[in-house]
Amino acid sequence: MSEKNILDEEPMNKRLRHRIISDHIYNEEFEDLVTKNWSCHNEIKNDNLEVISTPFRVCKISNFLANEDFINELKNELLDVKYRRNILDLYQFEQSDDLEFVDKPNVQLLYTAFQIEIAMWMERVTRIHLNNKISMSSSCYCNTDYLLCHDDNMGERRIAYILYLSKNWVAEDGGTLDLFDTDKDGLPQNVVRSLVPEYNSLVFFEVMDTSFHQVSEVISTERTRWSLNGWFEGSLRQSNRLPRPVLFYKYTEPMDMEIKLESWVRGCYLESKMIDDIQKVVEVESYAFLSSFFIEDVYNKLLAEIASESICWEKVGPADVRNYEVADEKTLPALLKSFCDIFKSKIVFRLLRSYTELDLVSMKPDMKPKMTMELQRWSQGSYTLITDRLKNKNEEENQTEEKVSDPKNKNKRSQDAKDIKEKELSESVTSTDSKYSIQSTSESKKSINSKDTVSMQSNSDNKSSKSSKDSTSKQCSSGTKSSKSSKDFKSKRSGSKSKKSANGKKKETCKSENLESSKSSEDSQSTRCSCSNKITGNACRYCNTLFSDKEYEDIEEEEVPKLKKKKYKKIRPKNVESQTSSSGLENSPSSFYDILDRSDSDDVSDIGDYLSDPSDYDMESQNETLEEEEEEDEEGTLDVIVQFHTANLSQEQTIDYVHPKEKEGSLIHIPPKDNHLCLIYKTLSVSRVHKYINQYCKGYFYNLVCTYCE
Repeated sequence: MSEKNILDEEPMNKRLRHRIISDHIYNEEFEDLVTKNWSCHNEIKNDNLEVISTPFRVCKISNFLANEDFINELKNELLDVKYRRNILDLYQFEQSDDLEFVDKPNVQLLYTAFQIEIAMWMERVTRIHLNNKISMSSSCYCNTDYLLCHDDNMGERRIAYILYLSKNWVAEDGGTLDLFDTDKDGLPQNVVRSLVPEYNSLVFFEVMDTSFHQVSEVISTERTRWSLNGWFEGSLRQSNRLPRPVLFYKYTEPMDMEIKLESWVRGCYLESKMIDDIQKVVEVESYAFLSSFFIEDVYNKLLAEIASESICWEKVGPADVRNYEVADEKTLPALLKSFCDIFKSKIVFRLLRSYTELDLVSMKPDMKPKMTMELQRWSQGSYTLITDRLKNKNEEENQTEEKVSDPKNKNKRSQDAKDIKEKELSESVTSTDSKYSIQSTSESKKSINSKDTVSMQSNSDNKSSKSSKDSTSKQCSSGTKSSKSSKDFKSKRSGSKSKKSANGKKKETCKSENLESSKSSEDSQSTRCSCSNKITGNACRYCNTLFSDKEYEDIEEEEVPKLKKKKYKKIRPKNVESQTSSSGLENSPSSFYDILDRSDSDDVSDIGDYLSDPSDYDMESQNETLEEEEEEDEEGTLDVIVQFHTANLSQEQTIDYVHPKEKEGSLIHIPPKDNHLCLIYKTLSVSRVHKYINQYCKGYFYNLVCTYCE
């Protein structure tokens, strides 16, 4: 090609790029209007321009592309581009590869226009220095898709942009661009502005420490929210982000109160053999899922009281970590308040010690077991997100304790004891003093498979027979069921204590059989234990109740690791044989960490770009040996969870335990089940996550979450 032809072609390409962008963008008066209002933080709105100043500056340019034919051709080309279905705790939608590498004429024409002309225009009106780097991809949001609160603040991103391609989109369709305000610590709080996607409009904003936004759930069942989006990059700006404050927790020490557990808990769960079986399950699996744990009549009354309008609920945040409501315990109805109080009692601490062999009973003066509690209310829009809660061991824990104890012992506690700074690493779903630690590249996600699960269930019948014709039974959980899979848990033992945490690589699914029970009152009475003795430090058991040995499904002795007086290293993955069941356990809830489109494992995802932590974890370069040694010394806690009104949500809405640093970090999935007690032993590196609750949740459901520390 001659030099003349090259010179002719360059202006021609420039003219083509200018031709696809509306003329008013390059109008000097329009450019001055944008520059003035942007720099002065003024708000303005006319036919082609809207500038928003709060909670952070956002600019919307209407009628951005000049040619409708070009838009249609562009959309046709985008239909030929491969999209990936991305699902994680933070987001759920479809996304293309970076369009820089898509060999389509109109896509390349638009990409180059953004890279050159639009980038220069952005630099002039915003006065933000940019380089020649941009990113551009296509995103599609269908029914129930969303992208939760984040700030885009990573790497060299300086300006974020979205070009909307869906016609006639209305607020009722969902999918709005929601803007969050921030508190004094710079953390996101509430949605204060919402922008409805306008066809052929370009929205852009400066990426900052406080540019928190989200894409709200798409409500429409028939339409797809389609856009092009990406970032203009430039030199790194100085961050003014404040250190993330440590949340303060109210810890409660075991309370001495008179409680008859048999008036709350089914008698079979207080019987010696059952307690031994539960302990074996927790020792091996790190969790137990106990069906019909509470007496049915009592639980039904709790279902009614927990929905009482007299309870005061307060929303908790920040929005980039969690969004649900917590009850003010002072406003709880009487029975529900008593129910919550039993989890603070010494007798329940002792029962949990018997179930788990954790040091939850003070045997020495320096042993101070404690717990936290949250009664949570969930509805559409509620969620928790994965966070990395590992802390520097030299860092002080800014935690407070709510010291509740006997009046008898109150005077014995010295002021020095009250001032001790807690260094036990404990966690509830409310804790977050660290940033996101997940990388969402295909390398970190492609090996996760929802079919690789381990299901746990245990059965044990409590029978009371009057005659061969008139016999009734009730079942309680305390054994194991599993599907063909692998798991990798951490085990830790000190003295006579054995504990194993949910800290591994393969996924597990907690499941429980449906309770087969008679409706007769005789059957109900047969499961109750009349003994009112408390569990003591010597693990005194309750009086015997009739049980059917036939129905016990005990774990074989050789299958149970002997952890007594040993300190085990991290257990390697192992296969667990499955026990067949007629309870329909094959319908295991699938993991939301799976990537649904696996046709090309070499695809590289940009979705990690949505996370806001600039110090990303390079998991491939981690020294695995050092990590395992660190995990050996990692402290753990016991989560105890009771769920209410779970019929209001889908069975896919599980409570998940996830290791953020692991490629296959989804460990345990707890299905929504009423009247079940879930025990989970976990380490601090494992996060408890409840995925975003979508529009198909009707009304409210509730979780009582207690976290016990040794």
